[in-house]
Formats: sequence, C-alpha cells, structure tokens
Amino acid sequence: MLAMRADWTTGSHSLSLDDCVIPGDARGAVTAFTEAAAAWRATLLAADDAALSTVGWSTYPNGSDPEDVFIDTVWWVNQEVLHHGAEIALLRDLYRAR
Repeated sequence: MLAMRADWTTGSHSLSLDDCVIPGDARGAVTAFTEAAAAWRATLLAADDAALSTVGWSTYPNGSDPEDVFIDTVWWVNQEVLHHGAEIALLRDLYRAR
C-alpha cells in the first residue's frame, strides 16, 4: 500500500499489485516495508500546502484517493500504518514469549 500510493502520487503512476513482491520471511518483509515507508515519506515531503489541499493529488486506483483531498489520504494511510504496525508488534511479542 505505501509503495503503490507513493508511486500513484509522485512516481510513475503505474505500480500494480502484480509488481509488488510479498516476501516470505521476516528479513525480506522488513526490507520491503523500509523501502515502501521511505517512498511514502518522500511523497509526503514533496507535498506542499497546495498539494495537501488538492482533490485527487494521489491517483491511486484501488482507493478513494482520486476523489479525496490529499490530506485525507495522508490521514488514512498513516492510520493504516499505525493499525497494522500495532498488529505486527503484538505478533512479535507473542512469538518472542512462546
């Protein structure tokens, strides 16, 4: 999600689910997440006040981005990162405690 939203906002506007490799191990997953988070961060750093207020600044086709003010997309994506990050932390804790 982070990589695709970054691409459809400030990238080539072409990344698809088929292009995204899902690693089967923790090391690969951490690397993929780190790269995607860096892409999303770069997208956020590129957004000025006008971009944040622009409807459809992100054209990500698998969400409501084209109809949303970009700051709403930013809020949604960051909430998803927090939500799923908490799930990851819980699973890591449970794995370590077993």
